[in-house]
Amino acid sequence: MSYAKVHELQALVEILEIAKLDLHRLLIADHVPFDISDKIAKERKTIADIEFLIQDIQVDLALKDLKREYMQTYSLANGMNTLTI
Repeated sequence: MSYAKVHELQALVEILEIAKLDLHRLLIADHVPFDISDKIAKERKTIADIEFLIQDIQVDLALKDLKREYMQTYSLANGMNTLTI
């Protein structure tokens, strides 16, 4: 597993939490700015983009794990086929 990807994933999850908190603050604000709908739309788009990036990294990590498992299984099976008695 790529440690750089894992750290990137952790950072994106933290950023996502902050973006969701910002959106929540906008939604419950007592004194709303005049462009509240634009800010809410921008925050929702940001959250959607971050979620897409998180999903992309998760898929990439899962694929690497699957390939590693396949190679281990293949090498084990191949090694068993070459055993002679």
